[in-house]
Amino acid sequence: MKALPHMMPIFLFFFLSWVILMLLTRGEPKLKKDTRFYRRSGMVSIYQKDEDRLEVPFDEFDPHLTPRTGPTGSTGFLLQLVHRYSDLLIQHINVYNEEFEVYLEWERLHQFMDISQPIPDRVITEPARQFDPVTAEYDEKHDRPKHFWRDMSDEEFEIRREAARKAAKDFPWGKTRKQALASGWKPSEHRIDWQVLKEKQQTA
Repeated sequence: MKALPHMMPIFLFFFLSWVILMLLTRGEPKLKKDTRFYRRSGMVSIYQKDEDRLEVPFDEFDPHLTPRTGPTGSTGFLLQLVHRYSDLLIQHINVYNEEFEVYLEWERLHQFMDISQPIPDRVITEPARQFDPVTAEYDEKHDRPKHFWRDMSDEEFEIRREAARKAAKDFPWGKTRKQALASGWKPSEHRIDWQVLKEKQQTA
């Protein structure tokens, strides 16, 4: 019991830390209320208040592009997934300024849920590529560096991002990649002046 007074400052420190943490995060969304897309099972798990989570096959959803007008008059576009056999609707959290951005987001999500394809090659998904069997096999076959995005220079990243944006905006949505190439569309890799990039990196 004599050691108890010496423990009080430690107890108070941890208790106050816990109280401060609770106050700082009280407005944060709870994970249990999210919508989850499971690549391996092909299922979408949807939060339902006071009920068990609803599991629905991803293949049963159709994408819809929906115009949106904000309270201040701003306009944008939403990606909504509408369930084919019920009135269930999932709305993507982002609002996009241009239509092609909605098409692109749908392509990313669709590719992520298609286990016959590698997951989309993005900065945010790079750490997970090694843990997905199909993606890991694809990366090995194509000699993709494990840290392709992480080790990239800022100059190259900005140039690649701008080229990718222009390629997505110009893409004739509704056609296959083969049809797009035949019509004269150029992918992002063909829009980069690699010599200019090399010179920028040498002078950086």
